[in-house]
Amino acid sequence: MNMRSYKPLSVAVLFALAACSQQQDQTAAAPAAKPEKPAAAPATADLGAASTLKASDIDTSIKPCDDFQGFVDKKWLAANPIPSDRSSWGTFEMLDERSLSAQKGIVEGLANAKSADGTVEQQVGDFYASGMDEKAINGTPAIDKLKPLLAPIDAIKTSDDVVGYL
Repeated sequence: MNMRSYKPLSVAVLFALAACSQQQDQTAAAPAAKPEKPAAAPATADLGAASTLKASDIDTSIKPCDDFQGFVDKKWLAANPIPSDRSSWGTFEMLDERSLSAQKGIVEGLANAKSADGTVEQQVGDFYASGMDEKAINGTPAIDKLKPLLAPIDAIKTSDDVVGYL
């Protein structure tokens, strides 16, 4: 990791340490931050920008020494509810969806491209296209495809036929 990736974490730790260093018996509440409107769960195709830690995501109405998770995560959890088709939702699930979406875009692009014969791009594109061709897959019932292979077995009537088949 480079130094830039440590900055958001450093800011969060500094906020927590600064708040913890204040006296615990201090009862003055911090000014409430302007409430954010909860957003719907991101769609699979459009996950928006990558999740990053921002100072505005910190819930200053919660004392970090009392509830550090709420201090850091409450606003993010409110803005990113669990989608109805999931049992959990978080940054790793968002990363997984973003990765799957990128992979799908790559193989669909290769399936639609006119790559040179024999290249990896052409083979991957053809493989993906063959798996997505529902009409060809469902066009001929499986039993019709198996009949030529089963015909010699159906012709077996005696034990000599079994020997001949084997």
